[in-house]
Amino acid sequence: MIIGIPTANELDEGAPVSASGKTVCLILSALSLGIAIQINNGLIGLAPIFYLSVSIFFSFAVFTGFHCKSTLIKRISGHLPILINTAIAIQFLQILLAKPQIDLVNRQYQLTHFGLIGAMVLSWLAMNVKPGRSSFYFISMLFFFCIYGCWLLGYGRLPRIDVWTSQTAGLDHIVAGRDPWSSTFADLYNRPGMYAQGTVVNGMVQLGFPYPPMTVLLDWPGYYWFHDFRFSNLMCMVVAVGLIGFTAENSCRAASEVRLSLLVPERNRTANMSQLAAVLFLTTPRVFLVLQNAWTEPTVTMLFAATIFCAVRKPRLMPWMLGLFLASKQYVPLAALPAILLLNRRSLTSITQLFFKAGIAGCIISMPLIAWNIKGFIHSNLTVAAGAGFRMDALSYIAFFAGIFDVAPSQWMGALSFIMAIAIAGFVLQKSKGGPAEFSAGMALVFLTYFSLNKFAFCNYYYFIVGVMCT
Repeated sequence: MIIGIPTANELDEGAPVSASGKTVCLILSALSLGIAIQINNGLIGLAPIFYLSVSIFFSFAVFTGFHCKSTLIKRISGHLPILINTAIAIQFLQILLAKPQIDLVNRQYQLTHFGLIGAMVLSWLAMNVKPGRSSFYFISMLFFFCIYGCWLLGYGRLPRIDVWTSQTAGLDHIVAGRDPWSSTFADLYNRPGMYAQGTVVNGMVQLGFPYPPMTVLLDWPGYYWFHDFRFSNLMCMVVAVGLIGFTAENSCRAASEVRLSLLVPERNRTANMSQLAAVLFLTTPRVFLVLQNAWTEPTVTMLFAATIFCAVRKPRLMPWMLGLFLASKQYVPLAALPAILLLNRRSLTSITQLFFKAGIAGCIISMPLIAWNIKGFIHSNLTVAAGAGFRMDALSYIAFFAGIFDVAPSQWMGALSFIMAIAIAGFVLQKSKGGPAEFSAGMALVFLTYFSLNKFAFCNYYYFIVGVMCT
């Protein structure tokens, strides 16, 4: 997220730089997107569409030079810690007011919910007041988040959603010695057009495990130890936030520490902006809904954060981690074109080497499970999704205008989102100088474009984009 963080001296002198203007835009974009999915749990609505549009505007502004032309952005860029801490405070307030879907009596709920969130708030405040121990309080915040997640999964009701039943059925198949791609589960919705034609037979969905092998492998620890793969998702959330917070190189640490001139007047007090960016992602308002509903985006976000971490700290490992990330979910290969920004030199040789290594990593992790049932894998991961009907409750412009004009979008409208995402990826490559930070910003814009025009556009997908913005 932090593109060329200005030094404390630059901020003291009131000399905002272009890079800090880009950071302002990303913070505002992430905050707006979080509000969009908070309002209606990531479903369509006038207010969510408005905030989605605001998020897209600021994401575009990173690459259009708006941040250099806007006087307001220039002024705000001199107070980045104030801005990001304000955004975090807004998100904490939304988390406190939005009850998780959990079956507990009011007193138990209040004590645990407000107690653990309160502990996270105190840890965040301590990060700013005692920056010398920022890492300790950051880790303590992750600890309280993890406790909250365990409480939610341990005492809340199981989600009534096919994401949960399909993955659990696939993992059950593996335990029984069968491939995950041929598993079936009961139809929860009984809604015509929900799945591709012929997928539901006698009330059973012939889908199989609907995600790539990378998800199977990352789901397995939580399923094996707790018979609930969502515990793996919780660990992926924690690891992703930790990677974001500790990505900055030691040599860049001084540049990533800026004065909290308003909140903390003492001149020697600073806050680590990388860790504040991680907290901004951690406090995305619907984070616990993503966890409880068993969506897989925490694993995708963790692999993305690991890719950026390697690009900054361990460049030799970056291509291999990129391969694991690209193999994590069906839509993620859209990141392949912007991934060129991770290279110091964009020569044909370096690009070929990058994708050759990434391809090897992806094949090694994926092919053994795919080979178990190639036809079943294609059916569960590609065919069914391609044939599914357009979701009119999706948070996308296509669904919004289709609802206004009372028309049914074409089954192939999804091609528009893909074409536009590729076009935006080319635009990002043209406008960017390169580097992990601009790769993250470009990725956010590409996937914002893709999902805002897609037939599947829900809370989990935008949660992933917020994570990309904050990385």
